[in-house]
Amino acid sequence: MLAQKLEKIIAEKHLRDRRKSLTLINEIRTLAFTAMDNPPRDDAFLEIDGKADYVSSDPFVSLQERESRIEPRVLAIAETEETNYESLVNQYVIDKSVLLANVKYRLRSQTQVTLREVIDEFGLKYGLAELMAYGSLAAASTKHLINDNQQDSYMIGENRRAEFPEIIFCR
Repeated sequence: MLAQKLEKIIAEKHLRDRRKSLTLINEIRTLAFTAMDNPPRDDAFLEIDGKADYVSSDPFVSLQERESRIEPRVLAIAETEETNYESLVNQYVIDKSVLLANVKYRLRSQTQVTLREVIDEFGLKYGLAELMAYGSLAAASTKHLINDNQQDSYMIGENRRAEFPEIIFCR
C-alpha cells in the first residue's frame, strides 16, 4: 500500500524524476515482501539517527490523494489583424535551373560561395518558396554543404523574416 501511495504522489512529478522513483518503489516492494515473510522481532520497526529533514509549507504530511480543482474561466478572444493570404494561394513555379545558374555564376570567381552571398546579389523574388528551392538544390548535391549549427536570416516579404541554415555551395 505504501508503494502504491508513493506512486500516486510521484505521478505528478517530472518524467525523469519519476523513473528514478519507480526504481526505488520497486526496491521498496521487494523489501516489503521479504519483510512479510520474515517480520522484524524488535519493538522498534524503524530507527532514524538524528533529525529527519522535511521541508514543506503544509503543517502535516498526508499520503491521501489530492483533489484536483479545475475552475472554469472566460477566455479572451484575440483581436484579428489583417493577414494577407494571397502569398499562400498564389503559387509560383520556381525554375531550379535559374537558381543553379545564379550559384554557378558566383562560383566562376570563387571556389565556394554561401547562400547569403547569392541572395545578396540576386535577391529573393518568390520569397520562402525560392529559399526552400535553394535548400533543395544543396540537399540534392554532395558538393554543397548545409550547416545546421549556423542560421542566417532572410527577408521574405514586407516585415517578414525567415531563419534558414547556412548553405555553402562548392564547385
